[in-house]
Amino acid sequence: MPMTRTATGADPSREVSVKHERLHGECAPPQQVVSLNVTPCLVIGLLMLISLAVPPNLCRGEQGDDLPNILRSGFLARVIADVDPRDAQATLELMTKEVSRNIGLNTSPRVVLYPDTSSMIAAVSRGELDMVSLPTIDYLRLRNTVPLVPAFVGLHKDGVGLRFVLITHRDSEIRSISQLKGKTLFSLSANKHESAHVWLNVLLQKEAKGNPSTFFRRIKEVDKLSQGIMGVFFRQADCALVTRAGLDAARLLNPQLEKQLVIIAESRELSDGVTCFPAGMPEKTRHILSNAVMQMSSSATGRQLFTIFMTSGVAPFKRIYVEGLEELLREESSLKSGLARKR
Repeated sequence: MPMTRTATGADPSREVSVKHERLHGECAPPQQVVSLNVTPCLVIGLLMLISLAVPPNLCRGEQGDDLPNILRSGFLARVIADVDPRDAQATLELMTKEVSRNIGLNTSPRVVLYPDTSSMIAAVSRGELDMVSLPTIDYLRLRNTVPLVPAFVGLHKDGVGLRFVLITHRDSEIRSISQLKGKTLFSLSANKHESAHVWLNVLLQKEAKGNPSTFFRRIKEVDKLSQGIMGVFFRQADCALVTRAGLDAARLLNPQLEKQLVIIAESRELSDGVTCFPAGMPEKTRHILSNAVMQMSSSATGRQLFTIFMTSGVAPFKRIYVEGLEELLREESSLKSGLARKR
């Protein structure tokens, strides 16, 4: 994937790397970064840990010696989306200032952006991170081989995950999945919303015995959710794969969308991000950090953070929150096995 650049042509990943080196001096080698747009539920746990690693006005002596001297946090650059890069960078800088006041340290947290899952997991294995934030779909695929303890999931307005929908224009008279064969699709990025594409693949194989690469005449990935919605509205595409929350918000702003757009399929609620601690971290340390995170919603900084990252907060991890995505991955695996046997 090409590097995302600013309007002036500067590479934002390099800007972060330079700033990182200037703030922290000698540290872990800078990672290659794909972009700097932040996905709310996936990164919110990380940022809250950075900003309020322990309750305000609590000095290190009162905490004990379980917390590390420097909090080292990592998350995947590929899932960062939907927030202006400048806002994301400013928020991270704010967090590094907050940490000194909150835990009485003279060191700033170390924040590392990883270009892929393998590089992040390698860092976890080397003991270089105290917390990681990654897509739920990656966590589920790695949980049996990587020593991570899930701690938090991001909250959305209507739950702890996202629902995805396939929409068409009312005048197209398309009302079933099979009628989409040979049509054009505007979709969310597979890189940023992999679970949406897994759902679509499963849906097509179950309902129409096809897969996107051959089922649709043309697939175009769009950078913004609004491009998919308006693309169908203005008949630039026959259908679009978007989030239910995004569609509902657009309908509120434009009543014409309510009249002209039709949902022909909708997914279950699918968790899109998990914040984890390394399994080797002492339980007392996890407890201190977890309590601090849950206090975030009552602070002015927390409310500001929620606003910037368009999320409602975080919730302690529960297995039930990821069951929808677990079931989807099992269906995907079963369908792939069936296709392999037929061949």
